[in-house]
Amino acid sequence: MCVPIFVVDPKNTSRQCPNPKCQYIDKRNRRKTRDIFQCLQCRFTAMADYVGAIINIRLKAKLMMAATVNQPIVGETLISTGGSSFRRF
Repeated sequence: MCVPIFVVDPKNTSRQCPNPKCQYIDKRNRRKTRDIFQCLQCRFTAMADYVGAIINIRLKAKLMMAATVNQPIVGETLISTGGSSFRRF
């Protein structure tokens, strides 16, 4: 079983509002304490780690995954024919 791994740019993930209708980015969204995220525009409020790591990074990874749908799996197969072997790519 293969598990896809995506390298996601973490820029602004802790500052961006995860509300799909808002997406406002401002460093002051984390102003009160480092533990609380509150969007200055739409007032969305949640734990800061949840917003940055779970919501925003997961959303970026899902967008990347959607862009790579139906990509071919590339590999090699070793075929044995009695006394010799061939590589098929």
